[in-house]
Amino acid sequence: MMSELGMVDMIALAGVVLIGLPHGAFDGAVYTQMPYPKTGRYFIGFLILYIVIAVAVIGIWLWLPLISLLLFLAISAFHFGKGDTADITGKVRIAGIISHGGLVAIFLPFMHQDEAFAFFAMLTFSDISSLAMLESLFDIAMVIWVLNIALYGVFCMKEHRRRKMIELAGLIIVMGYLPILAGFAVYFCLIHSARHFTTLYRAIRHSMPKYFISLGIGLTVASWAAGLFAFTLLVPNQGFAYSVIQIIFIGLAALTVPHMILIDGYWRPLAFRSKG
Repeated sequence: MMSELGMVDMIALAGVVLIGLPHGAFDGAVYTQMPYPKTGRYFIGFLILYIVIAVAVIGIWLWLPLISLLLFLAISAFHFGKGDTADITGKVRIAGIISHGGLVAIFLPFMHQDEAFAFFAMLTFSDISSLAMLESLFDIAMVIWVLNIALYGVFCMKEHRRRKMIELAGLIIVMGYLPILAGFAVYFCLIHSARHFTTLYRAIRHSMPKYFISLGIGLTVASWAAGLFAFTLLVPNQGFAYSVIQIIFIGLAALTVPHMILIDGYWRPLAFRSKG
């Protein structure tokens, strides 16, 4: 039922859908800037491959939901941490990836365990009681994360990267204080997505075709339409809250994996390197 999600939760989820989701939907537009043929055949092939991976992620999630959730938290931590430490090189970056990436994957669920486990139960189609074993896992992960932050802080002080620690400290305060969905939305929309768009714009601003924005908007609207269609199928049986949480976060997983493989992992680095 809708009453299971408060007004703050709804605003946070709206932000994720309206602001956060487009940063992944623009992947199709990013392809137009890559050093590959720009014919319709190649572009359609890219979209098909992207969709096949996304559908496979959803299928695996439905088959192994708990394992998929844990893997999603792990790859999200790496993805977020990698994006937040793009300007750092050397061994310190490993500590940076863990520190920044752990904000969402470790710190946020640990600080809001009741809310987090309620959402985890929705995402794994199970009871909260069946997830009790995860509590000790998050306890251990939190200890490792805190120790890593201490090490990262030492590195940052030595290398005069105080701004990174200030950003991290500020996010810890904000995400610890806000409800879990609001904390996630603040990071995902205002930090991760904003940083992604800024990096993308700087890389392609001199060669951005006129249709780039239109294509990105079109793919964003298509993603929203697919989510709305899934919502109409799920809501009669599962209710509002379950349907919304599952569609948004399993959907994010389905977009994150091909984004990491096809864009961050392979094609975009080649494209940006060729422009440098």
